[in-house]
Amino acid sequence: MQGTVAAIDFHGDRLFAYQNGDQAYVAMRPIVEALGLDWSGQVQRIRRDDVLAEGVVMMPTPSAGGVQEALCLPLSLLNGWLFGVDANRVKPDLRDKITLYRRECFQALSDHFKPLTRAPVQQPWPDPLEYGMSMTDKRQLVNEARVTFDRQSARELWIMIGLPVTDAMLACASAQMTEDIDQTVVDYVAQKGPVSTRDITRRFQGYKASVLQAALARAADAGRLSFQRYRPPSGGRPTVTWSVTPVR
Repeated sequence: MQGTVAAIDFHGDRLFAYQNGDQAYVAMRPIVEALGLDWSGQVQRIRRDDVLAEGVVMMPTPSAGGVQEALCLPLSLLNGWLFGVDANRVKPDLRDKITLYRRECFQALSDHFKPLTRAPVQQPWPDPLEYGMSMTDKRQLVNEARVTFDRQSARELWIMIGLPVTDAMLACASAQMTEDIDQTVVDYVAQKGPVSTRDITRRFQGYKASVLQAALARAADAGRLSFQRYRPPSGGRPTVTWSVTPVR
């Protein structure tokens, strides 16, 4: 591949990125080493992940031994990799640095390439199911959100990444939390609909079934969602399909 290699200073770390048409790629080894992580272990992690592995390209970058091929990921996948890093494996004196990278690294590299590319699409929060986050990773992410931002941010993140929500939690939660759950479900139906109750339950498997049913019922009562019940001629189990109610 032919393209432009850029050396970018990020808080004293020298990072390398690669421009090819409208796509930007980032060399991973400088970031991995800046965070004190084991390079071979991170290569294996990237190769094991279907989404990350699919985005891997090799880019010629300068080094002490001359120009060498470096493993790179599309800039759009950088946050997915960063938020999948287990902070417990980062040296204690570098844990603040992983937070810094999560907050600013994507934006710093994106800003560098803005003059050369179309306006970047806002990056979605990494889907924990897509990147294989464990329950421990999710809870750690929520704790970091609480420390870095506030309790409200941590609560919203808890819902967003699909951690379990029970009736008792809802009973003591604010009305805003209930609204967030409702909005999350409505947004999913708007994106995927028409969609069955079974598919919704599978997608939000961290939620208790009664929580999802209550959210769907509230959305239907408010006229935001509508549903159709289908019973197979063979007399099997009926299926309920949800869709967004058209605005009139």
